[in-house]
This record gives sequence, structure tokens and C-alpha cells, in this order.
Amino acid sequence: MTGEAAAGRRHLEHRHKTVHGWIEWASMLIRTYWPGCDFWSRHSGGSVIDAFWVECTAQEARDEVLPLLEPPNQQEAERFAADGMRMAEELGNPARPYCFLVARDSSHVTPMQVHYPFANLWNGYSPFRSIAERQVRKLAELASIVVEEMGLSN
Repeated sequence: MTGEAAAGRRHLEHRHKTVHGWIEWASMLIRTYWPGCDFWSRHSGGSVIDAFWVECTAQEARDEVLPLLEPPNQQEAERFAADGMRMAEELGNPARPYCFLVARDSSHVTPMQVHYPFANLWNGYSPFRSIAERQVRKLAELASIVVEEMGLSN
């Protein structure tokens, strides 16, 4: 396949068919972050580091995130995504059902349920902060994101 043909194919893989036509999804979506995330330090002795909530399509997850995970975590991501798609279908919204908590330096990547940053489990004290929506093509881009919080925390 020529470089031009491969680029065209990649472009098509970032589209989603809906009843109303094609929606372009150029890249992974970032809308929230967790400053000083202690998730990994509490669960596996990792360090405290800023983390981002990364939402992906199936193709984006396969291309950029799943290869970084061990097989059990890949399977967990698939289960979580299936749950996310069911929720999206109930709400009538197309979804990016693959969601991950990703350290700013990409040293930690953990698959999560789509509702994790917004769930009642936080009892009103979610550590996630809303930021201006942005898209990234590669997880390495997280390192260069300058965070400007939007209003109050979630």
C-alpha cells in the first residue's frame, strides 16, 4: 500500500457511521484531568503524577492505547467499552467507549469505566477537574498539555 493510500485508510478508520451520516473522530478526546493523581500510588506503589481522562474510539484504542497494556488489562478495557456502548445507546449518543486514566508522562495507563470521573463514588469530592476540551493523536502529547481549569471541579 502506498503512503498516500495508507494515509487515506487511516483517515477512514477515524470515522463513525451514524443514522445521519459519518462523524469524523480525528483523535482521542481529553476533557478532564486529575492533578496530583494518587491512583497508582494507592494501588501499586507508583508515584503521584498528573493524569488525564482519555476517551477513545475502538480504532484509537487499538492503535494507541491497548498495545501498552498487558493482555488482562486489554480484556478489561474491552469489557468496559462494551458497557460504555450500551450506556451510550440507551442515551442515544455516539460514544468513545474506551476510557483510560493516563499519567501525564504515559508511565501508567489504566482502563476504566466510562463513568469513573463522574460517578457517585466520589461523594461530591471528585479529584477530576474540567479543562478545555482538546484532542490528541498520541499519548505522548499529554506531556505538553498546559492545563487551564474551567470553573469549579466536577
